[in-house]
Amino acid sequence: MKHVLITGSSGFIGSFLVEEGIRRGYQVFAGIRESSSRRWLNDPSIRLVRLDLSSIADLTAVFKDLCHKGIQIDYLIHNAGVTRVRRKEDFHRVNAGYTLNLLQAITASGLDLNKILYMSSLAAYGGANQETGEPVKLSDRPSPVGEYGRSKLEAERYIRESGIPWLILRPT
Repeated sequence: MKHVLITGSSGFIGSFLVEEGIRRGYQVFAGIRESSSRRWLNDPSIRLVRLDLSSIADLTAVFKDLCHKGIQIDYLIHNAGVTRVRRKEDFHRVNAGYTLNLLQAITASGLDLNKILYMSSLAAYGGANQETGEPVKLSDRPSPVGEYGRSKLEAERYIRESGIPWLILRPT
């Protein structure tokens, strides 16, 4: 059985990712904060993992503990992040900085992922061309929308440069 760890599991999108992982036969590890709601995480097969994305040391310890227990995480879906903040710099601290922490902990712990999947946003690249109506293409130059979009694009860069196999999704 393949194992998937999903950050941001207690949120709207994360809880659907957890359900889909279970439906597809994965052993799902739901990455949650201490304060996270468990309202949508009630399937008994879900293994809850407390993750403090603000701490490389704590993340590294969690990943090493999983390895010590003989648990190989095959895929990590990084879905945690913020869409609203009180201070603009919090977009970068959480969306980009916590992503970098996660990547550094993966490397430091020796966690050997098949792939990391990052839930980014169309805001990281910008929308359709307002003059022509042409949809955004990968060959276009990124034109992030606001600090949120810039923080997601920064996180994407960290992932691309990490050396870990990756897939980046930009839901609209």
